[in-house]
Amino acid sequence: MDKPPVKKSVVKKTGIGCLGIIVLFFAFIFIMMAVDGWSRYKNGKASMKWPFTQGVILSSQVKTDLGKDKDADPKHTAAIVYQYTVEGYEYSRERISFAGGRTFFKKSKAESLVRRYGKGLRVKVYYDPKTPTVSVLEPGNASVPPIIPLVVVAVIGFFLIRIIRLFYRKRTAVQPTDSPSFTPQASVAKPAEYTSKGEVRLPPGGVAQKNKPDRTLAIFPLVFPLAGIFVLYFGVNALLKGYESRKWPTVNGQISNSYIDRRDETSNGRSSISYAAILGYEYRVNGKNYYCDTIRFGKSKYASRKRSKTLKYLELYPMGKPVTVYYDPVDPHTAVLKTGISGGALLLITVGFFFILVGVISFLSLRNQRGRRNIIGSST
Repeated sequence: MDKPPVKKSVVKKTGIGCLGIIVLFFAFIFIMMAVDGWSRYKNGKASMKWPFTQGVILSSQVKTDLGKDKDADPKHTAAIVYQYTVEGYEYSRERISFAGGRTFFKKSKAESLVRRYGKGLRVKVYYDPKTPTVSVLEPGNASVPPIIPLVVVAVIGFFLIRIIRLFYRKRTAVQPTDSPSFTPQASVAKPAEYTSKGEVRLPPGGVAQKNKPDRTLAIFPLVFPLAGIFVLYFGVNALLKGYESRKWPTVNGQISNSYIDRRDETSNGRSSISYAAILGYEYRVNGKNYYCDTIRFGKSKYASRKRSKTLKYLELYPMGKPVTVYYDPVDPHTAVLKTGISGGALLLITVGFFFILVGVISFLSLRNQRGRRNIIGSST
């Protein structure tokens, strides 16, 4: 006995359901990435003001995970454990920095980290005074917040709303009745009649019909201004801090971190390598020690695809070099090695205003689109 054919509507609904599950899955992943990235950025920024204590490296070795799949690339982890004491309590932790992880696909990166923190080395441990169990060896964070995951989450949310609205409209649409046995003839369209005001005259009992604009387009006038304000905040803050830093007092400091961080990136199936300069310096104000990694306000960390260029940049700040530190007298945790306004601050302000402008243009375009869709006026 032949099986009854599967209706196309069932197949279509199944496809839409699977697509929705896939979109929700990726949305969940990017939301977790955005939350984790923002948490790391916030904690990294706070760690610049944390006190520090002396600690020691208990163990330092490279651990390799081959994985269950033979075709998967092995992962190499710099398993570094350090111990420190706060108010008589001993703690053992593994976090090196909020800016990066300890697991790499390149074994050389894990080996480099292990060599930098060898077993038995005396180190400075920066800990959260409210929660001493949270600590790092290298305070600081990435130069900018995790903007890319946040933007991806916004884009996925936009398309997800469109899919839900499209599915809802099809569910609530009026289904046509059974078609007649004969083929109806197309009626001849009557010319439209207009009033003295130029409006379309409705037939008796007619109702004005309006095409409702897609409300999901309202996301653009909302997302772009918010992103613009977000970027503009960092740009204006860097601009004001850079301007104020010209009048800050100075103190002698010393470079305490100066090394290269190799970063492997993959985009569109192509892999690329960049080399970032990791710098940090220590200074003392009013008998208290401070650590900072800001070279200049608005200037991101130096990185290049050529290792030689990054090495040349690090030659300006070798380990142990004495430097002049300009610090904020109100908040000595904030400091720079170069004062003044940087081009990076101006670039952030420009990008912020551009996003806000795009949002305003989107709002005006949406409003005009709604006006044009009111095809038939009210009856007279």
